[in-house]
Amino acid sequence: MAQSDLYLRSVLGFHILVTSSALFVFSTFAIFATKGGRWHILAGRYFYWTVILGSVSGVLLLFDPNFIDRWLPSEGQDFERSIGAWFAPASHLMKDLFFIFAAVAALVCVISGRRIWTRLRAAQDRVGADWRDWLLSLSLGTLAIFWAVIGAHDLGREGLHGDRLLISSVILFGFSVVDIWTFLSRPSPMEFPWHMLHGLKMSSVVVFLVLAYQFHLEDFLPGVLKSPYVTVAMIVVLLSTFFLLDRRKPMRD
Repeated sequence: MAQSDLYLRSVLGFHILVTSSALFVFSTFAIFATKGGRWHILAGRYFYWTVILGSVSGVLLLFDPNFIDRWLPSEGQDFERSIGAWFAPASHLMKDLFFIFAAVAALVCVISGRRIWTRLRAAQDRVGADWRDWLLSLSLGTLAIFWAVIGAHDLGREGLHGDRLLISSVILFGFSVVDIWTFLSRPSPMEFPWHMLHGLKMSSVVVFLVLAYQFHLEDFLPGVLKSPYVTVAMIVVLLSTFFLLDRRKPMRD
């Protein structure tokens, strides 16, 4: 077995294991458990770390030599033309870009979602923010703008993924705007629905994980499951389930 194949299989196997655990096990426990209760907190911690490990291992897949070769211009092809090929409809490179987007978006959202409770525990009369919160928020906004441009480009070329990228970009940009508003206005712990913002961010992580699976399995999915309306419906169902089951205990000190 070639060294590159061994690397790919090892990282890919680990990536599938941790992301599947996050998506199908820990997120389910977190959603159905009493919010703020023991099982919710425990499942949330495992969800947090498996998402981080899954995102990092997903990015490590980029170091597979076979992957890198697909990004480089072929012999006799100028680099500008190679860039154009990245965004061709149904391009394998476009799928790779989507995979990167899902991994990075899930990583930033899960860290940002957990930081809410860190900010609340450190709050006195007002909930503040430090450089880490600003970095996460600006990362969300930058990701949203960058991927909105990529999505619009793909949609203009009748690509397969532009609509889902645009929907995801709106979500990320909304988080960035709300975060910056809380940084500047510094609401008190009781003046803002912090648990709702936490739930929205963690739910968005689940959405990004589902989209990642959808990207990889789209060759086997019927056309109706590739529709942007399915993506929107998935978001609505997930959020409805989360908040309808919003049985909370008081936040612990």
